[in-house]
Amino acid sequence: MPLSLIQLRKKEIRHEMRLRKKKVTKEEREQAGREIYETLIQMPEFQEAKSISIYVAYNQEIPTVPIIEKALSLGKEVASPIVENGEIEFYRYTSLDTLKESQYGILEPNKELGVVSEDSLIIMPGVAFDENRNRIGYGGGYYDRYMMRHKELKTIAIAYDFQVYKELECEEKDYKPRKILTEKRLICE
Repeated sequence: MPLSLIQLRKKEIRHEMRLRKKKVTKEEREQAGREIYETLIQMPEFQEAKSISIYVAYNQEIPTVPIIEKALSLGKEVASPIVENGEIEFYRYTSLDTLKESQYGILEPNKELGVVSEDSLIIMPGVAFDENRNRIGYGGGYYDRYMMRHKELKTIAIAYDFQVYKELECEEKDYKPRKILTEKRLICE
């Protein structure tokens, strides 16, 4: 089946963002990560959450380890994703030391502590966003499907400011996070 115009544009945007992220220096990544961290940990959603579901940053994504460490130090339940059978599920852990590298080089929890609580704050990645909170993911649809099953959960996407477009064309199935936090701004519903 041929790709729709929206799917072709998403593919172009993913390629464009991969190239832009590769140009981000380690210093720029760490600086953006610090600025996002400082804002995020002060947000009521983070402070009030008993449980945080967060991806472990990979490649040039915004660093998430400091956020994970802060959540663990505050005694919050922390979980990170594992993709199995085409679906994403968040598994709990109590230490970054227990994470193992997946076949894709991404750090993942083991499953011994089970899945996350039902009221977890989701801190999610994305490839691109717009000022209306539209989100283009990495193409697998994992977060879109997960959020269709867990519509009640609060979500904050974190990204570099250059990942935010004025407007994106998205599909109905594309999940819109409630908030998008960059190193420069907070976009809310």
